[in-house]
Amino acid sequence: MDDALIGKLTGKASLRLHQPSIRDDALVMDGLWEGTFCGYITTFQDGDIFRMYYHGGDTDIDDLIAEKEPSIYGAYAESADGIHWTKPSLGLYEVLGSRENSVVWLGETDVRKGVHGFAPFKDENPDCEPDAIYKAVGATMGGEPGLYGMKSADGIHWSLMQDEPIMKGDSYDSQNLVFWDTLRGEYRAYVRHFSELEHRRRRASVTERYGAAVTDGLFMASRDGRTFKRWDEAFLRPGLRTEGSWTYGDCYQAWGILETASSLPGAPNELSFYAVEHYWRKPSALFRRYTLRIDGFVSAHAPLVGGELITAPITFTGSSLHLNVSTSAGGSMRVEMLDADDHTITGFSLDDCFDIVGDTLDYTVRWSNGTDVSALAGKPVKLRFSLKDADLYSYVFK
Repeated sequence: MDDALIGKLTGKASLRLHQPSIRDDALVMDGLWEGTFCGYITTFQDGDIFRMYYHGGDTDIDDLIAEKEPSIYGAYAESADGIHWTKPSLGLYEVLGSRENSVVWLGETDVRKGVHGFAPFKDENPDCEPDAIYKAVGATMGGEPGLYGMKSADGIHWSLMQDEPIMKGDSYDSQNLVFWDTLRGEYRAYVRHFSELEHRRRRASVTERYGAAVTDGLFMASRDGRTFKRWDEAFLRPGLRTEGSWTYGDCYQAWGILETASSLPGAPNELSFYAVEHYWRKPSALFRRYTLRIDGFVSAHAPLVGGELITAPITFTGSSLHLNVSTSAGGSMRVEMLDADDHTITGFSLDDCFDIVGDTLDYTVRWSNGTDVSALAGKPVKLRFSLKDADLYSYVFK
């Protein structure tokens, strides 16, 4: 996903960002409590079920131009497989004269604390209190901008953690994210900040703000949660879709990536995530599912003329090298192991390596002397990948 472990790329080798494949309609926002303003999707697997939370509501661009206040609710859906979703009738709140809805959060005051961009997560802090295993953040629908925290014991019944916002000083007009970072052992927050230029833009009319505006999805990755490698090319384009897709807010991606079964018999699991279509467009928005191969965001790629990737020095544990790799029928890949001084290690040269041809998430590299590399474990080595019409997505020692 970045170049942190790459020593050099030679020939025609380069890092390539991959785009997901469009799949089925996951949910159509046709409930009485839903409509064109649904978005800010959150998904995660929770034991045997998959949970989805979203910002429910109905408005369109004409309503915004007329400065009509949109109706917004924190709503819920669930799934047994991460592919087929249902909206349970929970009966917790009355919306538009009915309790037949999946609304789980309506805010508790006139400014609707926490309802805008309602974004839950399951708290993995081992010291988390039982009544707050699930937490969420959201902004207000009026009043002074602030980010509020909610808690729940079951992910369905929610209450404010405190009357005051947990954060102030930004606009929070977005899907702001908070979660427990299991690597660093602390809570982290990512929120929307408005620059002065953005503040000036926000003071413009709705027509000036959104009348020609469109949305792409981008991809970023980080090793510390602070400094990110951002790919400026679109990860998710609005695409060749129905009229009205190319509009502001359409193509908003969900927070959360799920591992789901492939629709192809015998194929390995894949990654599923969701994005909004028909945002602000009648008759209603919908949530579209997209898929990507496991570890399939970025690959080291070379065309048939060939190219090489040599890693930075690494140390490993394990006894065999496994690749997530894809080649054409006429393409191939080989792997060589080098010492820290770039000398080929005897028995592990390119000539010793059997041609790697195919498409698999877990290919075990074999040299003429076998697959065992345990004698090199714990020592600094470099891997030299020679690619021809091939993509290397990831590698691991086991």
